[in-house]
Amino acid sequence: MSDLEPVGEGLVDVVRRHCERVRAWQQTPEGRAARARWEREQLARARAERAELCTLRGVPEDVEVRRWALDPHPSGALFDAVREAIAWQREREEHSGGRVPALRILSGAPGTGKTCALSWVVATWPRRARYVTADTLCSAKTDEPWREARDASLLALDELGIEAHPDRVTELLLARWSAGRLTLCGTNLSASETIARYMTRAGERLFDRLREQRARGLRAFVAATWASYRGEGGGL
Repeated sequence: MSDLEPVGEGLVDVVRRHCERVRAWQQTPEGRAARARWEREQLARARAERAELCTLRGVPEDVEVRRWALDPHPSGALFDAVREAIAWQREREEHSGGRVPALRILSGAPGTGKTCALSWVVATWPRRARYVTADTLCSAKTDEPWREARDASLLALDELGIEAHPDRVTELLLARWSAGRLTLCGTNLSASETIARYMTRAGERLFDRLREQRARGLRAFVAATWASYRGEGGGL
């Protein structure tokens, strides 16, 4: 047999026997322990990566917020509301072949989990993302924070309603809408109060966009109607 002649069946047999030995070893106590150890290491690595992203993307350092931000599969109505907005935008973009803007506002009393839900999506977003409060933006001494908020693939804009310049917030939301980006907000204001503050006069265009979004299947407002979780052991 020449050196160039293939050795197909012999190689296949070797690979097959090796795979059988690996599968058999995986069923042993030693193999199961190694698998569990590998899974723990993978989970720890993923948590470390998300923790670093939290810091880079502005997620609050509050212990409870970070705990939820690092949870790979958190449950709760506001987390579901965030997932729904993401899925809605992704489905429309796949259908249209272009960018589709989306804006969802989580409203409710302090302590109902809005910041936790916003922080989680910022920590897990696969592209450029940013968490910032409206007051922090409006207190900025330069335009750089505004540019970061405008250009991020995902913006989590929290604590709407206490900033000094609501008109600038409206301009930001409209700019992100025009660019086809996803914006998620948190506020203690009701839906009617939010509309009155940001969507009248110069903000009427934003109100019209959100009515169009509602007609296409995504409500702009999701209200947290339950009581605050604070002081109840910190659990959501």
